[in-house]
Amino acid sequence: MITGQAEPGARASGGAVDRAPVVATLHAAGRWAASHAFVTKLAANGAALWSARTAPLASLRAQTLLHAGAAALAAGLVAGLYLRGLLLDVRTWAREGLIDSAVAAGYYLPGGDAVSAAQALREETESKVDVWTYAWVPGTVADVEQSFAIAEKVGAKQILYWEADYIDDRGNAGELKDALRRRAL
Repeated sequence: MITGQAEPGARASGGAVDRAPVVATLHAAGRWAASHAFVTKLAANGAALWSARTAPLASLRAQTLLHAGAAALAAGLVAGLYLRGLLLDVRTWAREGLIDSAVAAGYYLPGGDAVSAAQALREETESKVDVWTYAWVPGTVADVEQSFAIAEKVGAKQILYWEADYIDDRGNAGELKDALRRRAL
């Protein structure tokens, strides 16, 4: 308890330092610390109570979200399998008349070549569609002649040249274009 007002550090009668202002300051700091601890404790208790009371709802929401995600994943997998079967069933597409031509581009597999790929595709489609051959954009006139020879061998009426947009980048672009024009229908 404070009995008098004095400047901190002022000397009281008898030459001793008056400690009352210092004690008053310490008491005020203690009250603030006590109230701060109370607020901190109240906040911690409130958070604990809030967490305890909302935990079942939060758990239910998490379970619902996880189950919905699992169901969406399963539906996507099943739809993907059906779609893959639909898109890769060339035989059915040919039988139903949904396609009129197909490109034999599988000869990049080990042991494969353009001729075997075209023959395999012709068998798979039961010869109901035109089978095109597939080749890289030619680098020389000899490459042009070779790709046309393969197309003739398998009975292909069309050749799909991969990266044909880049023919203009070649030094012999004019020569290649002339060779392709001579062979074009």
